[in-house]
Amino acid sequence: MPTRATSPGTQLQSFVAQHFRPLLALLFTAFVFYIANRGALHGYFSDDDLDTLSWSHVLDWPDVVEGVVTPILSSGNFRPMGALFYHFADSIEGLNFSTYVYGIQLIHLLNVLLVWLLGRRLGLSDWTAFGGALFFTFHRAVFGIYWRPMYVFDLLCASFCLASLLLYTHKRYIWSVVCFWLAFKSKEIAIGLPLALLAYEWLLGEKKWKPLLPFFAISSVFGVQAILNNSRKNDDYTLRLTVDALWTCVSFYARKLAPIPLALLLVATIKDRRVRFGLSMFLVLLAPMLILPGRLFGPYLYAPMIGLAISFGAAWQAIPTRISRFAMPLFLALWLPWTYLQLKEYRKAVIAEGDENRAYVIPVVNFQRANPFIATFLYDGAPETLRPHGVVGLFKYFHPVSVIAAGVEDAPALQALQNKTLAIVVWDANSHTVSFISRRLKTPDLSYIKLGPLTPVWQLGDGWYFRASIFRWIRPHATARLLRPAGAGVFEVTLNISPDYIHAVKQSEFEARLNGDLIGKLTISEAGWKTVRWNLPVAPAGTVQIDFKVTPPMKTADGNEFGVPIGSFGFPAN
Repeated sequence: MPTRATSPGTQLQSFVAQHFRPLLALLFTAFVFYIANRGALHGYFSDDDLDTLSWSHVLDWPDVVEGVVTPILSSGNFRPMGALFYHFADSIEGLNFSTYVYGIQLIHLLNVLLVWLLGRRLGLSDWTAFGGALFFTFHRAVFGIYWRPMYVFDLLCASFCLASLLLYTHKRYIWSVVCFWLAFKSKEIAIGLPLALLAYEWLLGEKKWKPLLPFFAISSVFGVQAILNNSRKNDDYTLRLTVDALWTCVSFYARKLAPIPLALLLVATIKDRRVRFGLSMFLVLLAPMLILPGRLFGPYLYAPMIGLAISFGAAWQAIPTRISRFAMPLFLALWLPWTYLQLKEYRKAVIAEGDENRAYVIPVVNFQRANPFIATFLYDGAPETLRPHGVVGLFKYFHPVSVIAAGVEDAPALQALQNKTLAIVVWDANSHTVSFISRRLKTPDLSYIKLGPLTPVWQLGDGWYFRASIFRWIRPHATARLLRPAGAGVFEVTLNISPDYIHAVKQSEFEARLNGDLIGKLTISEAGWKTVRWNLPVAPAGTVQIDFKVTPPMKTADGNEFGVPIGSFGFPAN
């Protein structure tokens, strides 16, 4: 009498019943993981997050499909699977950071389960596979994976690598190839996965080579493109095939890995092929990162850590039971609290950075929502943790195509200042606050300018340096535009002369001109705040150009030339 095929639901019930205790332990591990890492909700978007969000939330599906299926290596590092994560999270709740954190942490916990399933598939017991999964869950080198959405590319790469490995061991070769392709489309580190599958076949499999052909074909196609592209660029993503580069990378990642687990692997029997398979997988997935000294980050160890987790579980099982029964629990009892202490220090830094970024991003977002017609933004300062590409990405979030965004001292700013509508975002690093200066179609020019956070910089021409609280340095020659009121008979300028300036130049001549005509001159030979007024001849009201000139300038060691620091200038009201 033929046996009746069991349904997937019945198979799942049988699997859960058979492995109830380790699955319960994994569930408890997930709960402990959440308690230990819920502080990630108090972090905030990084500059890389904002840069990705600036375009991912308006992804066109044809572009996504093309990015997924094309065998051409993206010159712009477009990684469609990670971009889809940002797109979906943004479509759910926009810039609600907790949505992104819950997403990456859930994916990480799914990967923990997949590590356990892979260990079981390789012949590890329930509890030694659980030990490997526990090692993978909490390792300090990869805290950023489940604290910072910016590493979702590495996270998803590991997910698809695990899926590909599991499917391969079940001889589901076509689906395994599909997952390998998606792993590569998540991050290029997956290019080494075919070598890990080769190690599996050689050490644990049936030594078949035909199923590996499509994997190596895909890896070769992308590998050749990477080598060709590498010869045409010179940036942080350039592969450096030198001894110095290799040593830099090896030293960095060795410091990130805790020494205790590595020492444990050394005492494990090398005859266990699963240990060797895990170590082989770790090395081949890490190999691409060992020639990228310009991109050194601990979370890049995440996908290679799958191999270490398997080796850890296999080493546990290889040690005689009378030793491992006490040694492994003792190791975990010491290692997990030590890891938690490392996590507390990491949490402080991430939350502090998050508070800084949040104080900048939220006011900017609220301003953009209240002023959707403004598509030109200049920023005067930003938190140290937000690099320019992140600040520009923030402005482009609402205007992905039409926005103009630049720093007030960048070259595009001079052209942008001519726009009739624009906003200047000013960051005060001392008070951690943001101020906005907006120019609308009918905003008149000022007749008197005080150099500070709310300076209408569109009235400043060439020759102005960065803002320093309540004054700005000028170059030896600087210009500005003012609105001369009717009846204005006095021009005033306030200078802030420091002792260092006097020590450097001893004495200098400062002159001001109005529409090319000399207003007055001042000899500077003493330090201190100085306010000088010059009488003006009668002239009609209207827009005028002011020129300041200083001779000799103050020269610095880096070759820059400074005029004087100006606190205010213009036509006083009285």
